[in-house]
Amino acid sequence: MMQKDEKIKILFVDDEKNVLQGLRRMLRPKRNEWDMQFVASGPDALEVMKSDEIDIVISDMRMPGMDGAELLARVRDLRPETVRIILSGYAEQESVLKTIGPAHQFLGKPCDPDLLIETVEKTLSLRQFLTSRGLTQLICSLETIPSLPTHYSQMIEALENPNTSGNELSAIIAKDVAMTTEILKLANSSYFSRPNQILNVQEAVSMIGFDTIRALIFKVGIFRQYQGDKRLVEMLESINRSSLSIAELAKDIAKKYDLSPPEKTRLLTASILCNLGLIILLDQRPDDFSIFRDKLAKGTSLAEAELESFGATHGEISAYLLGLWGFNYKILEMIAFHVEPDKFTGVETKMLSCLHIAWAMSKQCCVDGEPNKKLNKAFLRKTSLFADIVDAKGVL
Repeated sequence: MMQKDEKIKILFVDDEKNVLQGLRRMLRPKRNEWDMQFVASGPDALEVMKSDEIDIVISDMRMPGMDGAELLARVRDLRPETVRIILSGYAEQESVLKTIGPAHQFLGKPCDPDLLIETVEKTLSLRQFLTSRGLTQLICSLETIPSLPTHYSQMIEALENPNTSGNELSAIIAKDVAMTTEILKLANSSYFSRPNQILNVQEAVSMIGFDTIRALIFKVGIFRQYQGDKRLVEMLESINRSSLSIAELAKDIAKKYDLSPPEKTRLLTASILCNLGLIILLDQRPDDFSIFRDKLAKGTSLAEAELESFGATHGEISAYLLGLWGFNYKILEMIAFHVEPDKFTGVETKMLSCLHIAWAMSKQCCVDGEPNKKLNKAFLRKTSLFADIVDAKGVL
């Protein structure tokens, strides 16, 4: 993984020489910041990957021999920490199905230079959330996030029923953190060429459509049910319930302070997804998760127990994955610092304060033995807007 003062290494792959030449010209202003290589095939790209630690691979989808989906799948196995982006002019269902697993993001072709540069720079900025190489490899290699078995069964049953409505399908997805994340990731990819980010499950389901969702589930497995230790299913349920509880409190806060529609939408999305990192750790690191629970039972604070057990907080892990998948950066900041907002060095603290209050006031625990949640008094006192709600709850 690149060091902070090194150039970011990007590998562009396209079988059309004129496209590669166009990329060279378009990105020439970035040559002092980016170490760029350009190759014309998947095998050539893999040869580069074997000898060089590439940070980002941006590949065309349709290429003779090894296509972009196969290349990115091979890259994932060879260097799991590498960010993988598809750059293609084809958006038919076949392309969606083939790349949904191996690609972190999909950009339309021809791609606006500013959008391409913005995507790369946002990816680079994710380093502030996660510095552990092991965790970076883990998160970058993820294809899916586990859903609760009961929710997954309800989803399958709904899709097999020809009379299921869009509202009914959306309701099932909206009550499961993993499903919500996956459906919003897909809805906001360039496959659907929407100018504004979609953060509402019902709107996402309506736009993607039943047929595509059905194909993604039955052919690709975009959703999967948790199949780990059955004793941990109850813990997964607690994490999911906690997320829904935080979201309900966030709705009340949004109403109280008359947040603008975009602010309200971002807050509600951040609240439902803020525990995503705990789901990932429970699924991928069950042994470390047991150690984490033991530390909580002994009175260690949530953030300290996470750092000691995993090397990062669940908020940081959530933000890193969502950033890889192209979610709004303001949402990432809220999620990354919602437990310890005083570590946030940015300027806009209003939305972070809202999420922190919703998290702290939620009485639904994620993990057995979790210490009582505490509002960060020093941080909130800097935000006079929230003095009345804090005082009303008697927590200051």
